[in-house]
Amino acid sequence: MQKREDQNSLLITLKRPRQNSISDPPQKKHIEKPLPFQSSTSNTFRSQILQNGDAKAFWCIPSLRFDIDNNKDIFFESPAFRTGNGDKWNILLWPCKTSSTVGLFVQMEVSEENFTYKKSATVYFEAYFTVGSKLERKVTLNLNHIFSFPYRDSGYDDFIKHNEYLQYLNKPTVFEITVSPARPHEESKEATGYNGIINEGTTCYMNSLLQTLYFLNYFRKAVYAMPTALKDQDRLPLALQMIFYHLQFCDTPANTRELLTSFGWNSDQWNVQHDVQEFNCILSDHLENKMKGTPAEGTYTKLFVGKMESFIKCKNVSFTSTRTENFTDIQLNVKGCDDIYNSFDKYIEIESLTGDNKYEAEGFGLQDAEKGVMFLELPPVLQLQLKRFEYDYYCDKMVKLNHKYNFYDDIDLNKYVKTQGDWKYSLLSILVHKGNAVTGHYFSYISPELNGKWYVFNDDSVDRILDSQAKISSLGGDFIELEVSENGFVKEVITKNETCAYMLVYIKTDMKNNILQDLGQEDIPEHLKDIFDSENKRRENEIKQKAFKDSLLTIYLLSFDVIQDYSFPGITIYDNDFYGYDKFTMNSGSRALLEMKKELKGYDLEMEIKKHVSTPVKLWTFIPGYKNWQFKPLDLNDTLIRQLTNRAVYIETQESIFYMINSQWKFIEENIKSPSSQGTEILEEESNEPEKIFLFFKWYKWDGIPSIKLIKGESITKCSDINDLRKHFYMFKMNRNEDFSGKMRIYIEKSSENFQNPNDLNITAIESYENFEVTFTTRSLISATGKISLSNGDIIIGEEIIDPITSDYITAKQHLGNLYQSIYINVAYYNKYHKYGFESFSYQILNIAPEGYFLKLNIRLQDSQSELKQQIANIISKTQSVSLEQIVLFYTENPHSNNMIPLPGIDNTTFGKKPCKTVSDILKLTNSVFYDILPYPSSLIEKKTLVFFAYVNNKFSLIKQHYKIIDKSQIRITIETITNDLQSQKLTKPSLINPLSPVSPISTLPSYNLSSPNDNTNGSSSETIVYYLLNHPQNGIIKEIQLNDSLQSYIDNPNYILCYRILSPLEKNLTKTQTKLFILTYKKGSNIFSSEVMYFNHKITCKELISTLSQNYEEKARVMILIQSPYADRIEIKPIRPLEDSENHFFERYPEKLIGIELPCSYVYKNELKIKET
Repeated sequence: MQKREDQNSLLITLKRPRQNSISDPPQKKHIEKPLPFQSSTSNTFRSQILQNGDAKAFWCIPSLRFDIDNNKDIFFESPAFRTGNGDKWNILLWPCKTSSTVGLFVQMEVSEENFTYKKSATVYFEAYFTVGSKLERKVTLNLNHIFSFPYRDSGYDDFIKHNEYLQYLNKPTVFEITVSPARPHEESKEATGYNGIINEGTTCYMNSLLQTLYFLNYFRKAVYAMPTALKDQDRLPLALQMIFYHLQFCDTPANTRELLTSFGWNSDQWNVQHDVQEFNCILSDHLENKMKGTPAEGTYTKLFVGKMESFIKCKNVSFTSTRTENFTDIQLNVKGCDDIYNSFDKYIEIESLTGDNKYEAEGFGLQDAEKGVMFLELPPVLQLQLKRFEYDYYCDKMVKLNHKYNFYDDIDLNKYVKTQGDWKYSLLSILVHKGNAVTGHYFSYISPELNGKWYVFNDDSVDRILDSQAKISSLGGDFIELEVSENGFVKEVITKNETCAYMLVYIKTDMKNNILQDLGQEDIPEHLKDIFDSENKRRENEIKQKAFKDSLLTIYLLSFDVIQDYSFPGITIYDNDFYGYDKFTMNSGSRALLEMKKELKGYDLEMEIKKHVSTPVKLWTFIPGYKNWQFKPLDLNDTLIRQLTNRAVYIETQESIFYMINSQWKFIEENIKSPSSQGTEILEEESNEPEKIFLFFKWYKWDGIPSIKLIKGESITKCSDINDLRKHFYMFKMNRNEDFSGKMRIYIEKSSENFQNPNDLNITAIESYENFEVTFTTRSLISATGKISLSNGDIIIGEEIIDPITSDYITAKQHLGNLYQSIYINVAYYNKYHKYGFESFSYQILNIAPEGYFLKLNIRLQDSQSELKQQIANIISKTQSVSLEQIVLFYTENPHSNNMIPLPGIDNTTFGKKPCKTVSDILKLTNSVFYDILPYPSSLIEKKTLVFFAYVNNKFSLIKQHYKIIDKSQIRITIETITNDLQSQKLTKPSLINPLSPVSPISTLPSYNLSSPNDNTNGSSSETIVYYLLNHPQNGIIKEIQLNDSLQSYIDNPNYILCYRILSPLEKNLTKTQTKLFILTYKKGSNIFSSEVMYFNHKITCKELISTLSQNYEEKARVMILIQSPYADRIEIKPIRPLEDSENHFFERYPEKLIGIELPCSYVYKNELKIKET
């Protein structure tokens, strides 16, 4: 095994040479200049910084054999190389570190001035030897080390053993070293002076933006100036203030939970990745509204708002049309552009309007013109959104553009601005996206003071980064990585790069002193300091209380005082909800409580209890419940946490120790010390007493109704036989020592599992005339020799023999069995087989029978799955006839998940699960049972499917829905086949109902006669029916459906909606003279969509269309070009850009006939998230 260098010895470390070493090495000779065989450093040493900031170094040594044989004191030091955080490193190589080994080390350069600096890093060492004519890797080792001034290097004395590899060392050897520095997290403030922000799920997009906003000190000061109070209903301003204050004055990463909660988002929404630019817009709009009427009013306009002018200028006549708009960010094209200046050139590029595209100038007719945009003013804080994502029509999906795109520390934008001024900007922040169009991660590079010092802010981690590395790693483009080449030194390998800048934030250079002016304590409002201190104290107290609570173990205590007269199986109730009463752990009347530190031992618990008990005690542990208690003595020398997790303690004593007060059991003598003062001693148990066994005794009585009570719990000396046990029992019952054997039936309720029938209690009856020898063991109840074995915790039940027995009489065993078997189980409705956009078959039934949403069933543990389904069907059938064959049961392995798994049936298994024959089997698998109702027997679930149709109005809102059961094996499914093949059956009203159990809300399609599929009018003179395919959840029109179009790819896909509507006579006439246009109206970022069909003249221009559509809305609306974007198994409709205000004929330019109307919405957010207004 390789011997690793001792890292804890300062003396050994200081023997190795390094820069600024305290003392020169006494025995080794240092070669500083290149060796004679080193023609150039580039041929023998290469290094590079990787995308993630790690460093790789490659060092080629042509031969080590000469130095091993002739110069044993020599060592070599490589040229320096850097990691991304700026640390400098080099490699130290000893051909003869020992007499038989080559030593290899890596050293971090640390000066005496940085004596306190330290960096943890993982270092990977690899050695490649020349074997034949190729390099082969032979040695690979790695280590973790905290590098600091006293411990600057680490490595291996015996990295290469001479006797193993000496044959290769007279040929070139390549050493590859990878240094991977650890990122600071909690210690970021100490290492860099700046704090990170905790990722609460997938909130990296928000963290990267918040860090950028934080370093805009002018903006931060405005946020601080917003009046807030702890009692504010709208917590967003205060939450943002708390984050900024924490970043500025605390030493640990900030959290954003208060901010996320203030948005009205739950924890599930914290785990949804969003676009940082969209979030920036939404947050900006919301905060700008909140700043109105406060000292911070106008901050957003001053910092982030610029002005641009769109114009159309005629070439041959004096006519110019202009429009001025505000903007907060600029979206720059990346595709087809090499750098930021190319993108700005393209942004203001002049478009010629000539030929068929001439401009209609008012008063001058069609004219040749130029169309363009010019910036009037740029904001002090310039936010540039790089358009890295686009739709790839060839691949039919969204893709990310990762090619190289240059940007610069300083940019001059004077030529793009119409207004005179000094429009020069300095780069403050680079928001980076790592990943693809589907998933990824955001982080940011920021230069807080614009002084060339850069830092990487990656959630809760902040680290230094080289200025050059921040740019190079975010420009995009393929990454060239060095690897060892088999036929030479190293080779360059092009690797795919998915890390690139997504958003750039620049600051106007002549305003940077104002925008970045330092903020001190004096700039923080006094009320905010008080709120922060108050909140911090509250959190600290909560953390302390939680830590103290977590250090304690809740112990459940019982004695005979607590359980006497107990009338159920076992000695305690179950810790579940199946029996209609509070759980054992929640039922204060079923146990007493004691809290002690988890690390204490059984002896400490015994000493604590003895404070309240004057007589001897014996402590037993057991599992609460009706059976399988597993009684055993408490081990005084073992920890409480090991023994009492999910268990309780029974205190055996001869006196009363608990009394009931305020519905809680308390010690009769209150003299309890604080848990923190309790100590631990290990006590060896001594026991010279005769063998005893601890038993419980119950008495069963029949007075027309059964009753059973616990009358005693005590350790007894060994009984010789059952008759002797009956005498003990009678003494406990009557307090007289008599023979009662002929009048008493004995039951033994074991404190262990019934292996023959694990779904029932383990009770054995012994008749009054039977007698067996009794042994104290833990083995089987009746041995081969006819002996009865008793264990600690067993229950002896006495039942007086009644003569004569009435017909309704039940024994103690039957009574206890009934109590144990009868449970309450909750079964919830889950719409498993729903179709998005429709009401499922079961959902319609539940609308008629709403009691079916949540069922509480009284059932027996030994009942079968079929009996459980029958109970569900019986309840539903009170309103709507349903058979048990239509009921399907599900369960979920995670109570917080919607992933429903079919419950294993009697003869099959599901995902390796055992069949669930009985209710007891089901409850061993899950406590959460769900059901759905099929319109056909569950045995046909693999063969049949439902086809849904919606009848919609002109806004495509649901009026009625229809469905029909079809065979999945049907070769071709069309509108014609769904409506029962009208040509062959000559039906005018096709029936689309469930043949098993019709449901009244499900109606039939309207009557019509078959017609040519081309005109889609269905041959009716009075009605025209048109069928459509919509997507869900947008309800956007994908296409019209002809009668003979195949529907196979849509009917079983929940992301599509099949629908029809009846055209009015007016619309029917419009179809003959006008061109139809599909309209999707939506609010930006929301899940509010509305579709309709409108009709226009075929020659309408884009400008006229914009004007016509805009007149229908009081709000400022944008007319957008839409595309249908296939994604996975659905089609999404997405806006790509605004429709140009031109004289182009719309339908000639856009034959897709799909337009969006985008309405403004300042507080909604995409993916169904929004910042809720208060």
